[in-house]
Amino acid sequence: MINYEEKTVAQLVVIFQREQEDLAFNELCIKFRPLIVKQWKQFGNLQFSLEEWQQEMRVIMFESIMKYQGDMFNVTFGSFYKRAIRFRVTDEWRRRQTKRQRFRKDMQSLEASTNLTNLKLADVLVDNYNQKVDELIVLENGIEEFKSTITGKLEKIALKDVLGENDTSLHQEFDDKAIARARIRVLKKLEAYLD
Repeated sequence: MINYEEKTVAQLVVIFQREQEDLAFNELCIKFRPLIVKQWKQFGNLQFSLEEWQQEMRVIMFESIMKYQGDMFNVTFGSFYKRAIRFRVTDEWRRRQTKRQRFRKDMQSLEASTNLTNLKLADVLVDNYNQKVDELIVLENGIEEFKSTITGKLEKIALKDVLGENDTSLHQEFDDKAIARARIRVLKKLEAYLD
């Protein structure tokens, strides 16, 4: 019998793609449990229970494994899976946004027919809150996506400097000119990303 605990993620993905082996899938779920819990905490405003979230992540993992082709995508399965989670979160966010819009239309109809000013105030408060939550989700996704474009060690140090997370102990490996050039590259990448 195969010992799945000793297999790498890439090996487990290939085994599951070829043989549909449940033990390989379960081992992948175990290996990615910390990511699943972290993402659940990060996107807690979607108000999934942990059990619902884990079930949803298992479905996304199954779909991701079936679509993943490491040679073609030139990305690790972990990154591919994390992107699939973000896409699912974005879809859920849009679905809920549609519900809110329907709710607003219903409320507007009710307000027009009953002319209740308290409903209008509540609608404004709900809109403001939901807008801020939505902006925060978009911002978090954008920051994570941008951070994934920074690959070199020097550029990662420069990114921390740009974000105000200065750690002078990291500067010791490089001279000041190299760090300054890296900061310029990071700022140019950020500018290009924002365009």
